[in-house]
Amino acid sequence: MKIITIDEKTKSPLELMQAQGYLWKAPEEIEAAAKGVKLWHLIGWHDSSRFGFYKKKKAVTIELCKVEKLSINYMTRAKGMGWVALEVEYKGKGGVLPILESKIYKNEALDWFKEKIDLLQEATGLEIEVNNYGPDC
Repeated sequence: MKIITIDEKTKSPLELMQAQGYLWKAPEEIEAAAKGVKLWHLIGWHDSSRFGFYKKKKAVTIELCKVEKLSINYMTRAKGMGWVALEVEYKGKGGVLPILESKIYKNEALDWFKEKIDLLQEATGLEIEVNNYGPDC
């Protein structure tokens, strides 16, 4: 299992989402590793069958066999507030769900993703594409 500390800052522009479709429990190795870091650190990990994130005692675990792709998607402000998110697209009709998200578009959140994309790819074991969906109108 590969475990990576992605971010150690106390303030983050993104929230770890626990949406329907994820396992909300981290493996024991991650729980043990999390005891050795600060509560606000974002930990990413993967093994041969799944990947996930852990922060502030919240966990998201995703099975690799169900993933079509992983992407950073964003929509800038216009009439709407926009958004920025790391999202998993499931195979078949599984849909798209956010993992790390800012529900309002913030340059700070997009900059964070651009700065951390290599670490996110290393932590998940997957390539991550970036999609700009334009203005939210």
